[in-house]
Amino acid sequence: MRIKQAAAILGIHHQTLRRWWKAGKFIKPSNVNGILLFKNSDILAFIDSQHTDSEV
Repeated sequence: MRIKQAAAILGIHHQTLRRWWKAGKFIKPSNVNGILLFKNSDILAFIDSQHTDSEV
């Protein structure tokens, strides 16, 4: 999944997502032929972790 798509799913701006992974708050994307891509499973795992954290 591309950066803008991932950011849209997370409900944040794509630049925020870039800052998060550069600060170590989010998993870095993979570079596939010069295109930065996130794994769908990483996005879902992050969303699940956020829901779990807010329930505690």
